[in-house]
Amino acid sequence: MANKKKDKLELIVVGVLVLLLLVLTASTCAQIKKKARPAAPKPKTYGPSKEAPQNQKKPAVTQAQAQRPHRDVYNKLEQEAKRFRLQRDPFIGGHPAAPGASPQEDKGASGFSLSGIICDEQDPLAIINDSIYKKGDKLDSYTIIEIRQDKVILSDAKTVKILNLD
Repeated sequence: MANKKKDKLELIVVGVLVLLLLVLTASTCAQIKKKARPAAPKPKTYGPSKEAPQNQKKPAVTQAQAQRPHRDVYNKLEQEAKRFRLQRDPFIGGHPAAPGASPQEDKGASGFSLSGIICDEQDPLAIINDSIYKKGDKLDSYTIIEIRQDKVILSDAKTVKILNLD
């Protein structure tokens, strides 16, 4: 009986010590977190913090003067755009053809029509006769040897053909 009481007392003491250890650990962690928090950043001010004196008048700006920089930029862009002459629409397959012309009439003497090139350093693609090809693909008896930014080089065992992008 004395052993049971002694065991219970030891168990209670160990329990109280464990609780005390947990409380101390939690309070220490809370103090460390408070110290580790950075101070709240001060709000940034952009410009003078004081207001302009009431007796100073601001210069009057007309609406035309306020729009002038935008108009100048717009005029420069418009002049630059006039220098460009678009020869084909990159989003529509094929070359510009005369009204009523069929796709066969637009093909060159070789029967191949290069309508676009997708430039990619590792895997460039060419759009020939409305189909997409990559280097090494077969096109009739020809093999695509190289795809450059403005042309595609085809070859069979005897001849080399160059399809230029118009």
